[in-house]
Amino acid sequence: MATDKVKRSIPSAQTQRRRLNPQWKFQAYDLLNDLNRGFHIALASIDRMKRLGRFRRDYLPVFRGLAGEAQAAINHHFLEILQEIEKNDWYRFGKVRSAQEKHLKTQLPKRRT
Repeated sequence: MATDKVKRSIPSAQTQRRRLNPQWKFQAYDLLNDLNRGFHIALASIDRMKRLGRFRRDYLPVFRGLAGEAQAAINHHFLEILQEIEKNDWYRFGKVRSAQEKHLKTQLPKRRT
């Protein structure tokens, strides 16, 4: 017998209705920068290991690929969440701008014709 259960997405991928701490986005982008800088350092270190010549050369490209794959996966998932937050902020700030424009239009003196 078939069930009519609703499939829910992952909670961390859903945006919250409550407003975020204004520092949250700054901290999130800063953290993402730190993470990517760390991957850059790891990849550069793998290249330096290759130049030392004491490591198995066939392993190093595999490790480089694993690090690159992990970096891309983390960036993808993290940016998916940030994209939803940015989209909601764009909409919210667009409403504020629109309301302000409307208010300013009503405040302008009428032209004489």
